[in-house]
Amino acid sequence: MQVVFKHRHGARFKTAAHVRKIATCNRPPLFLGLWRQTSERNMKAMLDTATSGGGPGYIRYPDYDVSMQPFVGRIRVHIGETQLAESTSAILLTETDHSPVYYLPRADVRFDLLEALDDTTYCPFKGHATYWRVAGKGADHGKAVLWAYTSPFDEVSGLSEYVAFYSDRVRLEVV
Repeated sequence: MQVVFKHRHGARFKTAAHVRKIATCNRPPLFLGLWRQTSERNMKAMLDTATSGGGPGYIRYPDYDVSMQPFVGRIRVHIGETQLAESTSAILLTETDHSPVYYLPRADVRFDLLEALDDTTYCPFKGHATYWRVAGKGADHGKAVLWAYTSPFDEVSGLSEYVAFYSDRVRLEVV
């Protein structure tokens, strides 16, 4: 399994050791998109938080907002004519600088039609994400259609039993 730490501006790190190495070098660190010089003490605090359950992004950006609200309505997810999920228990996640995203309970998703991918990514506010793609012959095997934070940071611990679909790769019906 390959673990890739990825920031939304494109910075990529292959291992936690690589992140720590970058965090202690003399040039401005790229860790988590921190483009200005950060003291070693502050970086250590962020790394300690990352391993203690809290999102390290909140230390650097305390006003960053990730909020979850129950969604009242029904959501159906299709790929072609195949229904991948249907839920009346979704939550709507809103996040600073991002479009709103519907997260559906894992129990409402047809995982028998999906296969897990080995790659993961990292968000300094939510944690490590894992991905799934549509399984079977004729499916587009190159693209993930679904992601989840199985062990999210404490601030968004409610995401642990939910998944989200890429709205540009599936047909998402909100009723």
